[in-house]
Amino acid sequence: MLIQTRRCTIRPLVAADIDEVAAYRDDLDWMRFQGIKGLDRAGYVERLVGAGFRAETGGQLAVVLTETGRVVGDLYVKLTPPIGWIGYTIGRADAGQALGAEAVRGLIGWLGARGDLTCVQAEVEPANVASIRLLAAAGFTVRATGPETLVYGLDLVRPVA
Repeated sequence: MLIQTRRCTIRPLVAADIDEVAAYRDDLDWMRFQGIKGLDRAGYVERLVGAGFRAETGGQLAVVLTETGRVVGDLYVKLTPPIGWIGYTIGRADAGQALGAEAVRGLIGWLGARGDLTCVQAEVEPANVASIRLLAAAGFTVRATGPETLVYGLDLVRPVA
C-alpha cells in the first residue's frame, strides 16, 4: 500500500526506518501524549514494525518526505469495519509545516476509497491541543468524552453511484 500526497509518501513502516523514528519518539517531552516512546531499537521494531503492516489488526505507516526520503512521522491504522481508527505522530523538527494534517488527509482518502468504512475515529487526550486542532481542521467532531480521552470521528462520504 502506498499513499502519495503533495509532499509525502505514506507507506508501511519497516525496520530500516527505526533509527529515524527513534530520533523523534525518544524526545520524551514532545511525545508526552504518545504511548510508544523511549524504547531501545529492538523495542521499537517489535512494537511499530512487528510482522509487517496489517491494517486489520493495527499497524504503523511511515510518513516520508517524498523529496528527501526522510521519515518525519508515522501513522497508526486499525480497521474494524465500519470504523477505521487512526493515530498520527510528526517529529518536533518537522512540526509546524502541516505535514501531519497532510498525511491524515491522505490517509482519510485511502480509507474512504476502500468502500467498507463509514467513519474514521481517533482518540486524543484532552490536553493535546495540537492534535485536537488537527482533527478539527480535518472535519472531525467529538463523538465521546471521558476523563482521560476524547474520541473524535469523521463520517466518510460515499460517492453517489
